[in-house]
Parts: sequence; C-alpha cells; structure tokens
Amino acid sequence: RMTLGNLCRWYLSLTDIQQKRSYRDIKICLDTVESRLGGNLLISELTPSHVERFKKKRQSEMSVRKKRPVKPSTINRDLANLKAMLNRGVTDEVLESNPLHKISLLEENNVRERLLTFEEFDLLYDACPDYLKPVVMTAFYLPMRQSEILQLTWDELDLKNGFIRLGGKR
Repeated sequence: RMTLGNLCRWYLSLTDIQQKRSYRDIKICLDTVESRLGGNLLISELTPSHVERFKKKRQSEMSVRKKRPVKPSTINRDLANLKAMLNRGVTDEVLESNPLHKISLLEENNVRERLLTFEEFDLLYDACPDYLKPVVMTAFYLPMRQSEILQLTWDELDLKNGFIRLGGKR
C-alpha cells in the first residue's frame, strides 16, 4: 500500500533522477504536489478529482518568488512530474497502474507581451558592461530560457559549427 509521500521519496532517490540537471526542479514540483494532496494519500485512492482540486487550489495561490498568481505552465509542470513519477512506478513495478494516465493539463498562454525593437536592443546592449554583452546578445537572438543561457557550459557550445546543444554533447 504505497502512499504519495513514500512514492516521492522512492522516485527522488533513484540515481538517474538524482543525476538530472533538473533534479532540484523535479523535487520542488513533487514537494508541491505532496504538500497539496497529502503525503499519506494512498496511490490506489488517487483519482482525477484529486488532480482537479489540486489545479484549482494552485490557481488560487500566489507564487512565492514572483508574488503573482501561479501560472498554468507551473501547474502543468507539477502535474507532468507527478505523471512521470507514476509512470516510472509502473515501469519499475512499484505500482500496478498509473491512476492519472488520462488527466488533462491546463491550457497555457505563453505569448510574450512584447519584444524589444532593434533600436531598443542597441541602446540596451551599448549600456551593458562588457561581461554582460554576450548574455544579452544570446537572449535577444536565440529562443532560450534565461536559466539555459546563464547555465551554459563549454561542452554545450560547438564553435566550429556554430551550434549550442543544450544538455551537453550528443
């Protein structure tokens, strides 16, 4: 009789999960799910209605860091990590089935409010100290997240062919 809390601890203890660059984010998502649904909740009693209540509760919360309502993409990331954990439990035969395999995610509106004009970019770039200019240039021209740019490593750069391969060499 596996509880949500025990499943989270098992999943987060897996070597391949701990070695992921996103381990910290996975842990935060699963901690969020566990705290809202309850660590003592039996996986066998987990239903889509639990997920619907989770979505509603999260939508009514304010994000800790940015002090604004939690975005659908954040809630979807929480649920995607929950589903991944449940699927892994089935794969590793810790669970018989994933009770949430058919849950739907929230619709996301990831449209940017506005982009800098080339003139605005030139002003920003000229005002930057030299050490920041490569970061600003990358952010303006490439569709990368802030964290991806700031965490780039040399093994992700292919200077010969002019590529950035996120996640290292392949």
